[in-house]
Amino acid sequence: MCNLSMGVYESGHVDGYEDGYEKAMFAIARRMLKRNRLTIEEIAEDTGLSVEKVQALKKEMESLR
Repeated sequence: MCNLSMGVYESGHVDGYEDGYEKAMFAIARRMLKRNRLTIEEIAEDTGLSVEKVQALKKEMESLR
């Protein structure tokens, strides 16, 4: 593989990993919110998501009920 191709491959690999990791953290945050034992701030800290993202997720979940 040439250097350019290798750079594109590595960039795509990193982007895919980060996207998958964030999706996993959202899934964990959903389970934590369903249990209703932790604050939004604690969930954000434990998952690495921002407080704003966890709040938005909570609102989304509430609208689906």
